[in-house]
Amino acid sequence: MPLENTRDTQALVQAVDQLEAASDRAKMACQSAGKIDHSVHAAVMRTHDELSRLKHHLH
Repeated sequence: MPLENTRDTQALVQAVDQLEAASDRAKMACQSAGKIDHSVHAAVMRTHDELSRLKHHLH
């Protein structure tokens, strides 16, 4: 694999890791917020699930 592609891959993995960590915090905030709009809750949970799946796929 060329060096540029390796750096690109590492940057992608790092970005996904950071997004997944942010989605963890958003999920916890939704769970502790009590009453929030269902569509917001569903969007946060789906985003978290998708990012988590992607993270596990990349590692």
